[in-house]
Formats: sequence, structure tokens, C-alpha cells
Amino acid sequence: PERYRTDVPTAEVHVLDAGHFALDTAADEIAVLVRNFLGSLR
Repeated sequence: PERYRTDVPTAEVHVLDAGHFALDTAADEIAVLVRNFLGSLR
């Protein structure tokens, strides 16, 4: 995550406690992050 901050200082990076199939283990958390991101584009 630190390299993203160096390359794209305005990037918002989220590290989830999820396995390879993140949508299977963290779907609710990912959905909230996606909704918040899309809402910020308005």
C-alpha cells in the first residue's frame, strides 16, 4: 500500500482481511467501499 501512496498520493487504499476470493469473504465491506467511491463521483 505504501508504494501506491508514493505513485498516486491522492489514492485511497484499503487493505482488506480477505483471501484470494475477496468477494466471497468480504462482500459487505467491499460493497460499502464501492458505494462510497461511486457516491463521491457525483
